[in-house]
Amino acid sequence: MRKHPQRKISYLLIFFALDVIVCVFTAMFLLIYTPEPGNKSFDHDLDIDDQNIYNNQFLNKLNITESKWSQKIRFLLQESFLAYFSTCQNSDYLQPISRNCMNSSGLSLTTIESLEALYISGLRDEYLVASNFILNDFHFTSNSFQNFHEMGTKVLGGLIGIYGLTSNYKYIEKAIECADLMLISFSNSIPYPLINGKKSKPIKYDFFNGNFLSESSGFILEFTALSKITGNNKYISFVEKYLSCVNSLINNEKTFPSFLSVDKCSVIGDHRGFNGFTFSFIANVIRLHLYSPNKITLELVDFIINYFSRFTSSSTSDQFLKNEDLKNSFDSSFCQLTHLLDNLKLNLHTINRQNANINRVRHIDNVNEIPANINNDDDHSDVNFDTTHYEIILEKFQKILKSVCNSFSVFSESDSASKSFFSNKEMNFYYGSDPLVNYIFSGKELDQLRILNIFDRTKCDSAQCALISQNPILYDDIMPSESLGKWLKFLFLAYSSVDNDFVINEAGHLIPKIII
Repeated sequence: MRKHPQRKISYLLIFFALDVIVCVFTAMFLLIYTPEPGNKSFDHDLDIDDQNIYNNQFLNKLNITESKWSQKIRFLLQESFLAYFSTCQNSDYLQPISRNCMNSSGLSLTTIESLEALYISGLRDEYLVASNFILNDFHFTSNSFQNFHEMGTKVLGGLIGIYGLTSNYKYIEKAIECADLMLISFSNSIPYPLINGKKSKPIKYDFFNGNFLSESSGFILEFTALSKITGNNKYISFVEKYLSCVNSLINNEKTFPSFLSVDKCSVIGDHRGFNGFTFSFIANVIRLHLYSPNKITLELVDFIINYFSRFTSSSTSDQFLKNEDLKNSFDSSFCQLTHLLDNLKLNLHTINRQNANINRVRHIDNVNEIPANINNDDDHSDVNFDTTHYEIILEKFQKILKSVCNSFSVFSESDSASKSFFSNKEMNFYYGSDPLVNYIFSGKELDQLRILNIFDRTKCDSAQCALISQNPILYDDIMPSESLGKWLKFLFLAYSSVDNDFVINEAGHLIPKIII
């Protein structure tokens, strides 16, 4: 018997209705349970345990406490990161005013430099979004014009820094990729300044066949740390060749050469001395010595401290700036030394104590001799290191350097300091982040309201502009990667103890002293 056509239509309508109901419930389920960017579903992809972010051994030692201050800094971090990442995650920088993106390397510098700050401040969702991007979607060979110095200090330093906090070895695997690409910069002892990531080839500057002493040193701490973490001496061997070359050139010149050849171990031109082309080298050698002292770092530190003695006769900032070895070429990079020298003086005190103890046991007459077993690194017992004499030099030099840096820092006690800085046209001074870091680690009680007012003045929409924007005439439409990776991070760490377990690299990343 044939079914009635109307009954068949009824069955179809019922089936269609049930199908619609199933689709509606499915859509509702997906709407409710589909993960949004940054939620805990990233944990599976990243192999990160669902744990309290402050249970890490290093974070516990930092003594981070919750307060209105930390809440305010956390909010600034979160707001600035989201403003950048939502628009410019594949670029280095956000331009907050124009809402454009800007590149210097194409290596997503702000994302990499934000990792430590996001993790330390407890911004778990934002950290997981950034981490997922770096570990899964980021590639070092995506750009044809990459800066060797930025790759070493910002990228490699950032990856080692976040590994030191999380113990996630995937960051070291990424760091190895970065370091292996950087190795193509070496045809000799001195690295090329630029890298073509797409073709894996080094690039020279158009204007000279070499590299700046400061720029060329932006790997010595990071490569040393990577070798210690991985147990692969490949990376530290390049550090040793580089330092051996530069040490010989410095001893021949009796000063710091500004420009070095990338083809052979030699100096280019006559520009020498204490200047922006050489100063970061001095700071990076001190950082390396604090991290892993050995015979060659001792020799270089010996030369550096004796070089400082040329400035200790200066009793005023003006005398310091007019010194023949400086020649009015003061640069903001100089100010990174004020905090480093505090740690170096502590290091000298340690050497003094070790010398005294060993001399008492061995009855050694020469109290300035450093015994061979003072470090686990190279034997440096033949290096004379008069620590008492050096402490006196460092004390005098640091006093005048602090005076100069404070004279041109908006974080100094004088409200007129920023006016003095901006009005001084004789000096090559681009305001960086080091005066802020020095202020944070000065040991003084921080003027929180003053700091937050300064950051309010650098506010560009929902992000932070360059600190130079504190002068409305010099308004930079850019949020540097340092705004998250250095300024706000160290403000969050203002009341913590960082130096016990980390060496702070040139870009402000926390290189762990203890290998985990």
